[in-house]
Amino acid sequence: MYSLLGALMLGATIAFVYWLKQPENKRILLVYTGLMVAGLYTHYFAALCMFSHWTYLVLQSTWRSGRYKYIKNSGWWLANILIVLCFLPWVPSLLNQMRYSAVDWVPEVSVDEVVDLVGFFLHYSEGASLPDWMIYGLALMVWAGSIAIWVMDKSVGRNSVLLVVYVWCPVVVIALVSLIHPMFYPRYLFFAMLALPLVIAVMLDRLLGRSNIAFGVGVLLFVVVELLGLWHVYNKLCEECWETNQLGELAEYVNSTAQPGDGVLVLQSFMHLSMVYYNRLQRLPMEYTPPHTDGSSGRPNGYQISTLLQDKADEVYVENLESLRTESGRLWLVDEQGGGTLTLKIPKHWKLLSTQRIGKDKVQLVAICPVADSCL
Repeated sequence: MYSLLGALMLGATIAFVYWLKQPENKRILLVYTGLMVAGLYTHYFAALCMFSHWTYLVLQSTWRSGRYKYIKNSGWWLANILIVLCFLPWVPSLLNQMRYSAVDWVPEVSVDEVVDLVGFFLHYSEGASLPDWMIYGLALMVWAGSIAIWVMDKSVGRNSVLLVVYVWCPVVVIALVSLIHPMFYPRYLFFAMLALPLVIAVMLDRLLGRSNIAFGVGVLLFVVVELLGLWHVYNKLCEECWETNQLGELAEYVNSTAQPGDGVLVLQSFMHLSMVYYNRLQRLPMEYTPPHTDGSSGRPNGYQISTLLQDKADEVYVENLESLRTESGRLWLVDEQGGGTLTLKIPKHWKLLSTQRIGKDKVQLVAICPVADSCL
């Protein structure tokens, strides 16, 4: 989704640049409208790309060198009105999602979060293995370079300014909004950061015209940074590698070992749909949804991913382990290695029969016995 959004927004920005060169060309505006509508239906943050374009036009209207005030162009206004009209059918869904969705897992924004964003998209690392002076130095260098190419751009169109606005305007907006409602997360800004290499390329181009030595040092520095990024990609810890993190292998073990009438209970919500996909048993894998601390039901409300199984909610979701029964009297508990299978307060009359660990996941077979039965 985020890659598609990035492609659509870069395409819309390219169309925007062509329109700046030919403001009376309606076909270009039509292409821009189509790409922007597709972007909004892909992810709501496409609106930040539109905001960047409007910000640039507002800035352009204040430049004395501007020969044409694009912001007064009737075609531009009609294109944006059409974008809004095309998105209106989805507004009820947006409002509904805002009512039931939550991003409380996103941490509060901080200076470190903003600084790490630069490093994350340059060398694919949040900087845990790098000294602070290098992390902050790289971010300050990129920001200083962005300001420099803004100030140094004296051309009529000032396309370099548009590039800087496209990259950093969404970052600033989201950072400010996150002071009230945290939503500053790297992947949400992927579409804007895709143009960061272009900003760096313009920085190096400006250096080439002033000092060959500075240009050479700059190229060498960013080549080293990118090589560091490649090293991070191909030298991850085994726990993060897909080869050792396949839930499908664990599911295959359950499918081949289970007896007729066995049940499967998934203890981690994000693992449940994967187990449903790989499951070959007659009964759907169940999901443990214990009550909240305030006593309210922990069962999903049918929104987001739970929509897919809402028609079978009574069959899938388990809130009380004491009343859980299977035809065979056996149950497979699926969880992460560090999860709560062992620490979970399971009924005392259950008996652990076996444990199988594959990658970072594990499955434990337990016997569900009546309270009067010792399971011995």
